[in-house]
Amino acid sequence: MKANADFPKDGDIQEFEGPLLADVLKVAGAKGEMVTMTALDGYAIEVKMPDPIDQGAVLALKRNGRPFAVGDYGPTQIVFPRAERADLKDMPDDNWIWSIYHIKVE
Repeated sequence: MKANADFPKDGDIQEFEGPLLADVLKVAGAKGEMVTMTALDGYAIEVKMPDPIDQGAVLALKRNGRPFAVGDYGPTQIVFPRAERADLKDMPDDNWIWSIYHIKVE
């Protein structure tokens, strides 16, 4: 899946590529009301479901055709198609966690 987004907010629009978070959770059989995503440095966010699914969250593996490297937002980053959806235009970067290595759903 490809998603166009400005990241950081109001920056240049870039193309992100990876599976939809909804598809990853479905394949994993994950069910629950909260999703916690943890970065390599221990930073974590907790988001109420189904908000990231409804907002079209992508578990990005590439930016502008180039795979993320560890130390460069990799191995994965949650992005939202902010440049494609008017309802996301004012979304802050708060839930755009990067360097994700663990996702837990409860």
